[in-house]
Amino acid sequence: MTAAAIEVLVRWHDQPVALVVGLGGSLGFGFLVLRRTHPLAMIWIVSAVGVLEALLLTLLVPTVLTNSDVAIIALLVATYSLGIHGSRRALVLGAPVPVLAILAVDLLQPRDHPLSSALPFAVFFVVVIPAIAGRLVRGRARMVERLRAQTAELKAHQKMWVEEELARERFRLSECFHELLLVEMRALAERVDAAVANQLVSVQDVSAVEDAARGLLAQTREAVVALDSTAAPKRMTPAVSAEKARHSRVERFQAEPWAALAAAGLGAGLLLELPTLSLHLVAPVAVLACVLLVLPMAFMWAAPLAMTLALWMLVAAFDAFVAPLDASLTAIALALVPPFAVAALTSTRPRAVAGLAICMLGELACFGLQGLTDAAVIVALAWSAGVVLQERRRLVDRLRRTAVLLAEQREIAASRATLEERGRLARELHDALGHSLTVVALQAEAARRLWDADHERALSVLRTLSAATHDGLTDLELGFAPAPSGPLLTAASLDGLVGAARLGSLQVETDFDEVASMLDDTRQVVVYRILQESLTNVLKHAPGATVRVAVRSVGPYVEVSVINTRGTVSRPNPESGRGLIGMRERAESCGGLLNWKARTDGGFQVRAHLPTTLVPT
Repeated sequence: MTAAAIEVLVRWHDQPVALVVGLGGSLGFGFLVLRRTHPLAMIWIVSAVGVLEALLLTLLVPTVLTNSDVAIIALLVATYSLGIHGSRRALVLGAPVPVLAILAVDLLQPRDHPLSSALPFAVFFVVVIPAIAGRLVRGRARMVERLRAQTAELKAHQKMWVEEELARERFRLSECFHELLLVEMRALAERVDAAVANQLVSVQDVSAVEDAARGLLAQTREAVVALDSTAAPKRMTPAVSAEKARHSRVERFQAEPWAALAAAGLGAGLLLELPTLSLHLVAPVAVLACVLLVLPMAFMWAAPLAMTLALWMLVAAFDAFVAPLDASLTAIALALVPPFAVAALTSTRPRAVAGLAICMLGELACFGLQGLTDAAVIVALAWSAGVVLQERRRLVDRLRRTAVLLAEQREIAASRATLEERGRLARELHDALGHSLTVVALQAEAARRLWDADHERALSVLRTLSAATHDGLTDLELGFAPAPSGPLLTAASLDGLVGAARLGSLQVETDFDEVASMLDDTRQVVVYRILQESLTNVLKHAPGATVRVAVRSVGPYVEVSVINTRGTVSRPNPESGRGLIGMRERAESCGGLLNWKARTDGGFQVRAHLPTTLVPT
């Protein structure tokens, strides 16, 4: 409306009647606000206003012709809006209207150019190209919606996919270890229970229990090694890059027919308009020049900037040596097609801006300052439409690559979850079952040695051995659930842990604060496993040692420390054993730290700090 009013004021400021009619006609462009909600009604009203303005001017001021530049822009916007927001029925009923309006205006106010040249221009540049552009954007918008929905669905289901893969992996592992460990562990528990129930067992039976425990401990270690040596997840193929390259090729090939169609339309319009131009050359040479002029347009998809520059250089040559184009319909087409094409086909915004600059300089070089002033708005609008189309294409491409990436991440996340589950199970087998079997083997060895010297104490050790065996069996049967069903740092559980270590020849001193209420169940498992693995290491590497075990509250942390002296039997300290690494991984998994070091007195220490999870009362 503003542009039309300004144009009317500039052209008809000395024609009062034409000025009133023109300003009234400019108000009709206000109906463009209906382009989203009622595009069919909008295009009929805008076209009717243009025809009515031409009719009034013909009747009241026959010497004044209807202005055309802003009206053409309005029809372009109307047709584009009909393509992007209207239904197929609306497109069929509304697309011919601008052509009929242009024909009506030409019949009411005959122009210098013949109707035969105006009609192809109206059909191709005012209706076909804007409607197709709108339809393409509409299709891409729907594709964007589908891709966004697909992306959201992928994100929503990714966690479910990972959990399903994790459940399958747990099932596979449970099947694997059922035959390998569970059956053997049950047989060991039955053998120990039988030995405890019958106090007349022989030392050979105790030796058999010890051998079975050591054999099962060896199998457990082999299982841990097998889990730890699981191959890393396969490297995913660069599907995103391949998809991006493939999509770029597809976009380029899709642009080829449209560039050829635009070149054909531009060439056809120029050929039809050729008889009305002031030719400097004979007609056959002029026809050849028309064909040469549109060739860069046909190859615009290959090199948009270079072809745009070549096109305007040929236009300048045609204007100078073949025929002037400043007052032709082809000049309007040149203000529409090249800016749109270079913006829609360039890959980056700076290149698109460079293409706009080439088009503006081309208008200036070919048609002068007045021509540039008249066409600047059309060039800018056409370029903006191309930018919108390019942005839509980039968004579609980005969402498509996001969907591919999410599909890749689904496999990667499932693979990572599988490896984490194997690592977790390896830690649990090493810490829980390994601890139980180590205690069983050491206590069986102690019972065998005490069998003749202190038979009653040997039987007491066997009863403790039975409890340790059942603890390990329970852990194995539960499948080492990631989260416990309740608090683990109870007095009974800690006493049982320390008691088993004492029966295994360790002198244990304890300093336990009440920290169960300060830690969630997961952190309680971490503390318990650190204590369990540390005591197991002392039993294996420093039998007969004195151990100081402490669990203390230190500000916002819980400190866990296990410090032992040199054992009665000299064995190497576990400076880089699997158990120590597993303990550190456990501590780090809940935001804590764990360190270990050998002491100068020949002992060893493990110290961990875990953040608390206090619940406000």
